[in-house]
Amino acid sequence: MILVTGVAGFVGSNIARRLIEEGCRVTGVDDLSFGDPLNVPRDVIFRKKRFQDMSQYALAEFDCVIHCATSNIIYAMDHPVETIKNNASDAIDFFDRFFGKIIYLSTSSVYGNPDIIPTPESADIRTTNAYDTSKRLAEVFLQKRGYYTTLRLSNVYGENQRADNPYCGVIGKLIEASYCAKAFGIYGNGESTRDYTYVGDVEEAVLKAVQSKPINTEVNIGTGIETSVTDLISIINSITGNEIVAGNTTPRSIDTITRRCLDIEKGKAILKWAPEYTLKTGLEITIDWYKTCLITH
Repeated sequence: MILVTGVAGFVGSNIARRLIEEGCRVTGVDDLSFGDPLNVPRDVIFRKKRFQDMSQYALAEFDCVIHCATSNIIYAMDHPVETIKNNASDAIDFFDRFFGKIIYLSTSSVYGNPDIIPTPESADIRTTNAYDTSKRLAEVFLQKRGYYTTLRLSNVYGENQRADNPYCGVIGKLIEASYCAKAFGIYGNGESTRDYTYVGDVEEAVLKAVQSKPINTEVNIGTGIETSVTDLISIINSITGNEIVAGNTTPRSIDTITRRCLDIEKGKAILKWAPEYTLKTGLEITIDWYKTCLITH
């Protein structure tokens, strides 16, 4: 039996669905602070509660925990203390009470503005805010605990990334802007880059980790390709046939990374994993899902 925390979230819900498709028995927990109950797959045994509240007795029924629950970077800007508590101290206590395998979803934000592009796992850690600091603290605890695999994700997008969620990522907001003629404010000059990763590739990486023994290290999950915001907008425009309306350009107050592109060779070597989706293909799937949501809602 596998426990997925944050199962109503964008990433957690997709992982749970994929595990069920692979024949796994999945229980999901989520207090719906950030997630949407519409995201929870039908065949998940869903418990509306905080992962922090699960007793050691309740955790004993699970062989593996996939820890997706998190307070994200946008929330962290206004709630640093709560973010440290949720992502670090509560998560560490949770990990300490569970004796099975942990697959921990961390973030490439721990690298800050790196000196090396593409950035390997051995790069310097440069945390700058409550979000990436809290994720790093949980990483360090797992290094001491053992029996874990940590996946550092980079700018994940895909189905269930709902634009009406105030914590939605840039791609969800851009797709909404494309179809709803909403102005999209670009931070800076539009040339900052990110390594955009389709959620299907994250699902596959997690599945590989579930099927493997714990590797007791951190692994980058990305594409190894950097894309600017300007180029991202052009790709979305070409798929939708619409023109995204550019709003005012403003300095960015959060996630002030100039370039992000991950070295993914370690994941290929250790997990036997590699991304399968190009940015265009992933965006086409995501946009098809978004159009279905517009029709049904």
